[in-house]
Amino acid sequence: MTTTTDISTDLQRFIDNLHERIRGHATRGDTEPFLELWSHGPDASIMAAVGGYHVGFEEVSKLLRWVSARLRVDAYTFETLTAHEADELGASVALEHLTSAEGQETTLRTTHVYRRENAAWKLLHRHAEELTPVHEM
Repeated sequence: MTTTTDISTDLQRFIDNLHERIRGHATRGDTEPFLELWSHGPDASIMAAVGGYHVGFEEVSKLLRWVSARLRVDAYTFETLTAHEADELGASVALEHLTSAEGQETTLRTTHVYRRENAAWKLLHRHAEELTPVHEM
């Protein structure tokens, strides 16, 4: 399911491609295609569901390679809840659903920030953490 507002076709294609590459990273350990979408700048950043936070492409790539060597899920799906674009920046909020080999399901809430670099979208920041609903509300 994708619900978007205020974004161009090229950013929508980038977001769809991003999630396909995250699927490869999460389910097959195929991290290099995912890394190709990242900004290689010193301000690229990640606040990952595992591994803490890292700034700079070298640190981001080191973490993502470490994760792909250790963690693997059997299934990955996503729901984009909203996406926005203005000039050279864009952002999206999504839910990522992961299922382990043992059948354990986890949902991550994610925020991505995109920047146009040399006329192409790049992932500038990823924040992901486990969704923990409050049932008392």
